[in-house]
Amino acid sequence: MPLSEEQMDEVYGLPYMRTYHPIYEKAGGVPAIKEVQFSLVSQRGCFGGCNFCAIISHEGRIIQRRSHASLIREAKILTHMKGFKGYIHDVGGPTANFRRTSCDGQLKRGTCRGKPCLSPEPCKLLVADHSDYIKLLRELRSLPGVKKVFVRSGIRFDYLLLAKDDFLYELCKYHVSGQLKIAPEHISDRVTRLMGKSNRAVYLRFVEKFRRMNERLGKKQYLVPYFMSSHPGSELSDAVELAEFIRDMGYHPQQVQDFIPTPGTLSTCMWYTGLDPMTGEKVYSAKSYEEKRMQRALMQYWLPKNHEIVRKALHLAHREDLIGFGPKCLVRPRRETRPARPAPSRCTPSPARTTGKEGVSKRCPYCKHEDSRVIDSRATDDGMTIRRRRECNACGKRFTTYEVVEKLPLMVIKHDGRREVFKRDKILNGIIRSCDKRDISMERILNLVNEIERDIRNTMDREISSQDIGRLVMEHLKDFDDVAYIRFASVYRKFADISSFLEELQNMQQRKQRAQQESHKDTEKADKLDK
Repeated sequence: MPLSEEQMDEVYGLPYMRTYHPIYEKAGGVPAIKEVQFSLVSQRGCFGGCNFCAIISHEGRIIQRRSHASLIREAKILTHMKGFKGYIHDVGGPTANFRRTSCDGQLKRGTCRGKPCLSPEPCKLLVADHSDYIKLLRELRSLPGVKKVFVRSGIRFDYLLLAKDDFLYELCKYHVSGQLKIAPEHISDRVTRLMGKSNRAVYLRFVEKFRRMNERLGKKQYLVPYFMSSHPGSELSDAVELAEFIRDMGYHPQQVQDFIPTPGTLSTCMWYTGLDPMTGEKVYSAKSYEEKRMQRALMQYWLPKNHEIVRKALHLAHREDLIGFGPKCLVRPRRETRPARPAPSRCTPSPARTTGKEGVSKRCPYCKHEDSRVIDSRATDDGMTIRRRRECNACGKRFTTYEVVEKLPLMVIKHDGRREVFKRDKILNGIIRSCDKRDISMERILNLVNEIERDIRNTMDREISSQDIGRLVMEHLKDFDDVAYIRFASVYRKFADISSFLEELQNMQQRKQRAQQESHKDTEKADKLDK
């Protein structure tokens, strides 16, 4: 029997320690605690109907939720815990936007035997409603000490599309930290049907709706889709279709999953018996290590380590059209199969070309021609960056490229504890905005960014907080340009009113006066020594 709201409140109201067991202290603790310590479990159960998921076996299909009072009480406890910085990392459960039963009759007669609630096709009795979840999120983000409430549990986008409320607006405006994780799992209609997931068309409808909503809000936020390889029913041709979809959408998934038979699921039954237990039709399953490796590699076809196995998969699938140098190709041929370049004449020097990975020429930004010649080169940033002035061989226009030595990855710790790879472009864009309409050349700005990056990397730490980066940028801007400094400080320090702004101006003026006084003293000393 599902737990009632009162029983859920009682279970989650027990005096938990909210951290890992002390026995792990000797090993340095459990790093993963940071991802869940300031999160709230709002419900149990899931009626999503994914055939590969075992949640239904131990939590059931009927949603069992906590009351708002219980969740607000726990949120207030979080705000007083050590390490809390104002961010509630998640409010959800197996599926974040399931806060009610799939239909009004479930609590009276239970779930329907053998009938899915949501996918591949939604039941006509399904009630898609986010009103309670929207109200809960509003109450949580209004609590004192709470700066932001994120939703990081999985969102069922097909359920969201069926709802006639403002949940997507609320989600995009208040509860996405730049990236929203969703799980279409696959895009082949044959495979998604066997998975118990919505088809490709439904996913693309959500992608477009998400894009339009963020465009309306003036936000740049992105979807992070999860895909699965080797699920029963997925043949090599389906894996290639998924790879082409990933290419066309511009995705570069960093995390991919391979199907693993989980006890108690329909997908495991298909994998073991070779039959769909609901229809009796035969179902193919990839079981050999080599084929599973090929299907997985196709989802990350751009990685150099996967190129050889991807070529093999494309040959087996008779998709040699995807091996080559065209924009639609997944991988390039082996190096030894490329046509040899003609040897340059001894009397005529060959024009210099700017090349990227695997010898592909950089295109002219004006006419898109492949070839250009170098007319000037100079080293900057202590030799770590090469600035090259180039001239297009077709249209004759000139442009500049920068070649930067590849460095070891540096991770940035964000305000909410997330980690992402350091990107110098973020610093560059911030400084460009701060220097808007100032008489400052791009070369000076680039040199400043190079100095800041060098100082960051010279710390020899592999991780740095975003606050430390902001402070370092401000230190450099102090001596660079007063207006740029004030503009950057107003964003970084989040001036609440005009008094904060004036206070920073006074501090800047005092620093300049002290610097002038010290300079004057140094001049006087030098004059005395000369006499």
